[in-house]
Amino acid sequence: MTASHVETERTFELPTGTPLPDLSLDGAVVRAKPRRFSLRATYYDTEDLVLALAQVTLRRREGGDDDGWHLKLPLGQDRRRELHRPLGRASVPVPLRRALIPLTMGAVLRPIVEVRTSRTVHLLSDPDGNPLAEVAEDDVSVVRHAVAGSAAMSAEPGGAAEWQEVEIELLRGDDDLLEELSTRLGNAGAWVSDHQSKLRRALGDAVPARHVPPKGLREGSARGALWRYLAAQTERLVDREVGVRLGVEDSVHQMRITARRLRSALAVCRPLLDEQTARHLEAELRWLGQQLSEVRDLEVMQERLLAAIAADEFAASTRGMASAVRTTLRRSQREAVTTAQVALDSPRRAALQASLESLLADPPFTGGGKAVQTAAKVLDKRITRSWRRFAERVATADEEQGPAHDEALHNVRKAAKRLRYAAELASPTLGKPADKLRSRAQAVQKALGDHQDSIVARAWYERLGREATSTAATFGFGRLHAREQSAAGTYMTTYGEAVDKVRTASRLR
Repeated sequence: MTASHVETERTFELPTGTPLPDLSLDGAVVRAKPRRFSLRATYYDTEDLVLALAQVTLRRREGGDDDGWHLKLPLGQDRRRELHRPLGRASVPVPLRRALIPLTMGAVLRPIVEVRTSRTVHLLSDPDGNPLAEVAEDDVSVVRHAVAGSAAMSAEPGGAAEWQEVEIELLRGDDDLLEELSTRLGNAGAWVSDHQSKLRRALGDAVPARHVPPKGLREGSARGALWRYLAAQTERLVDREVGVRLGVEDSVHQMRITARRLRSALAVCRPLLDEQTARHLEAELRWLGQQLSEVRDLEVMQERLLAAIAADEFAASTRGMASAVRTTLRRSQREAVTTAQVALDSPRRAALQASLESLLADPPFTGGGKAVQTAAKVLDKRITRSWRRFAERVATADEEQGPAHDEALHNVRKAAKRLRYAAELASPTLGKPADKLRSRAQAVQKALGDHQDSIVARAWYERLGREATSTAATFGFGRLHAREQSAAGTYMTTYGEAVDKVRTASRLR
């Protein structure tokens, strides 16, 4: 059984011999005596440290309140998602090993560092005794490095390194409490650690970036802007896949978005790359998104239907209607999840990742022209092209009626997505104008997404109404269908307002 939660934690260093300051604040006081633990953690990685490069940590820890296997995934500053499994044997649990395949590509996970920690924990509570935060004083000793030949190690195999640090972990406290405690420690002479984890400190500063720009990539060039964006999204694609395999909430959605970002960047900047390579990757990324689409679409639809039922004050059979939604959609969800899992485990997915890595290692840039021009000049032109494509599709949709109109709106939505991600790619170079365009294109995309979700929801209400086992439920689903139909006009009004802000093309610089 794998448990998951999001932790908010910040690590500090104190000058040697400096005592921990008084931690009590307004509304947060230390009430109990500190608790002391002896912890022993063995960290696992591949020989070339692919987990460390991705800021992922996998450890088996004995001692403390949460001994067991811990897998930590980065979520941004101070925040990580931690997954926990029981201690068990000293081999990596199969679910965790399978989840990390996008990073390890099947390489062996082996012990690389053993860390022993003498920990003193101070618990801060509110006036009612509810725990708000833990502050841990750690005396750390690295007693073993187990990967031979790694240049990233800060000590020889069998050697040792020692240091002291202080960790603040929020429990029920908020970010304001974290900042207050940080200020209190700062006033005592502490500073935020440069290392994201004990493992990274043990490995030293020689752990390189996940992707290193190829030689000769000029700063400020169109090539440089495209490479940096593709590198960031390729890394994100792998990270999101780990979350999908672990069943982390919203990971499927985020992985689809990342695949779409990569595909849009390749399409918008196709003249900068070998065309055959770019089109092949676009097609494979489209395939990957399609394999994940039904899982995400069913997630969205279940949330929408259940929310509508819960908000219907006249529903006579709310419980029965909600149960029918879950039962009916569950069958489709199981099939969709199986399809996605097969795709992620397939040689085709592995080949796609290998192709992306190859692209970053040796980019097939075109020999001159646009590829060596400044990023500002090239991206402005490419965005203008995407902008005009969007405007043409809007004009086509304005002329269509009936089913053809719905299909034309779908094409507008796709063009809005491409424009959004093109503007996102250009935001670091073109600044606020590109960011404003990204936001406006996203508004069009959302309005049309709501419109499409409404059409799909009505189809589900029709099916659920036909299959209902009571007259009350049939009537309830019919009423919700009517409400969705009535709301369709609102979505189109929102779409019209959003599209008017994007319709006219102009240069961004």
